[in-house]
Amino acid sequence: MLRKAGILSALLIATSVQAQISPVSRVSRVYGWEHMIDLGHNDLGTVSSEQISTDFGLFDRSVGAGGYTATQRSEIGFGPDVGVPFVSVWASAYGNPRSTFGYGGAESSMTFVFDIGEPGEFWLEGSTSQFIGIGSVSLTGPGIDILAFSDSLTPVPFAFQGQMGTGRYTLAVMTTADFGSVQALFNFVPAPGTVGLAGAGLVGMLGRRRR
Repeated sequence: MLRKAGILSALLIATSVQAQISPVSRVSRVYGWEHMIDLGHNDLGTVSSEQISTDFGLFDRSVGAGGYTATQRSEIGFGPDVGVPFVSVWASAYGNPRSTFGYGGAESSMTFVFDIGEPGEFWLEGSTSQFIGIGSVSLTGPGIDILAFSDSLTPVPFAFQGQMGTGRYTLAVMTTADFGSVQALFNFVPAPGTVGLAGAGLVGMLGRRRR
């Protein structure tokens, strides 16, 4: 009975944790393009490739057009640690014109909007790098305005930790060519009192049923 109570308690706590962060919207995009111009200055037109997702599933895409490439692997889910919510993003955009006098670009971006139902603690960590492009991560919302970026071709690590109150937040990632790269991991854990009350409520209910 105790083992069953422990399993059910863990499940309820995980459900309680997950209920504290509610996804609102997500847009992930990889895009590359090049205006092709050859050695004779002949305009060969523009080539492009694009992939977009607006659901909350795994986004793992790479597109190329001319000499430009954009990649992204982003995931929104709950980890094994009592269902702790996480957002994981790896994105890059890079390239140079393939045609002699051509020009173009690449972009990999993700915007995730979510609501926090109960106060808690967050962690946002990763690295950014860029060269003639952008590599940036931002987190904004009630009382929070974070921007991480660097002007270095070598990845520069960042780490933020703090408290999040109730309200709506936006996590945004942007990388562009000639070169930009971002790695980011976001975690949120509700205040201990919220999870503790959920577990205590279930244990008490099971105790009454047993008696």
